[in-house]
Amino acid sequence: MICRVSRSQCLFAVVLCGMILPRSSASVIAQSDDTSPRVRTVAAIQQQVSRTVTQPASIEPWYRAEIRARVQGYVTDVSADIGDVVQQGQTLAILAAPELQKQAEITRARIRRMQAEEQRAKANKDVTVANIEAAEANYKQTQSQVAMDDALFKAATAEFERFRDLVSRGATEPRMLDEATRRKESAAASRQASLSAITSAQASVLVARARQAAAEAEITVAQTETQIAQSELEELEIMINYLTIKAPFEGVVTHRSLNPGDLVAAGNGSDSAEPLFVVSQLQKVRCLVDIPERDAAFVRRGDVLTVRFPSFPSENVETTIARTSQNLNRETRTMRIEADISNPEGKLLPGMFGQATLTMNISETASLLPARSVRFDAKGNAFVYAIQPDQTVAITNVQILSDDGRMLQIAGLEKNQRVVDAHLQRFTDGQKVEILPE
Repeated sequence: MICRVSRSQCLFAVVLCGMILPRSSASVIAQSDDTSPRVRTVAAIQQQVSRTVTQPASIEPWYRAEIRARVQGYVTDVSADIGDVVQQGQTLAILAAPELQKQAEITRARIRRMQAEEQRAKANKDVTVANIEAAEANYKQTQSQVAMDDALFKAATAEFERFRDLVSRGATEPRMLDEATRRKESAAASRQASLSAITSAQASVLVARARQAAAEAEITVAQTETQIAQSELEELEIMINYLTIKAPFEGVVTHRSLNPGDLVAAGNGSDSAEPLFVVSQLQKVRCLVDIPERDAAFVRRGDVLTVRFPSFPSENVETTIARTSQNLNRETRTMRIEADISNPEGKLLPGMFGQATLTMNISETASLLPARSVRFDAKGNAFVYAIQPDQTVAITNVQILSDDGRMLQIAGLEKNQRVVDAHLQRFTDGQKVEILPE
């Protein structure tokens, strides 16, 4: 039996078959009906560009000082608070330490006593100098007496010889010889006494000079002890001066942790303890950036740094590199660089975060593509549809090195490689396309 079917029934059957057929079969039917997509292409441009790198940046004060107590004491006055602008040497707080004041008074009294001892030693030295002069005068006088007695002894001896000759010839009485003999013996005794006196006078001079040396030594000892005591007093006065806590430089007080009546330990207990004050200089700030190892070797002082902050999205701060550490951090494999930024209005605050783009003074050949020709997968990886010689598509992963909003510097493509330009359709590996003329 022959069954006749209307045209509408045939169409319904075809649709029904399309719904019942497996998905792959349906795709084969659809592809068999479709023509190759028509696309426009664009080639990667080779161009000399400046090497750039963008990294997080942070702001630090030009100078930052954590102020701690040098001596222990009670807080008697606090004259600065956070946000205050202070000048170099301005008093921030005052501590009290009565025991230091008392030690200073005791030391001053010791110095006065030692100065008196010094004066006594000097007076004793003056006495010894006078004794030396007297002993030397006595020695000279004794020398004169010895000379006179020696002359008398010689005269008495000559007289004795003369009378002895006269007596031997009978020219005079023996009595005259006896008298000459007594005079000679008396002169000899006087001469011997003078010789003994000169020895004693010499000894007196030596003793007087020894006493002078001892007096000078006493003066030196007294002066040294006085100097030691004065040095101790100076040290105490320095410690007392530390009771007045002062600003080390002009800046802003960014931290305060003490109140009147607090007992403050020397060094606040330890180096890790909270400081009493923190003073930061903010008229000029430092911009810190850590540069990855692959770019660190090309960074030089004077390279341009452009910094953008979320707090000021419409403003770019341009500066230049002032310092580089010339060293890679072993943990992060980055090199720290610093740039100086003038901050007269105080807009840039320590700890502020931003993005810094460093433009190095070297150029390199780069592959550039329009931003519209680069796609991204679900994980955010960049890729392009590269055109093969047989006009098929090859999905090629690329790396974006820089982005100026219009052109992308990429890595991963061969020179002059053509890729699919902006297109709404997604393509698969090996898919045939028709290239539109430029």
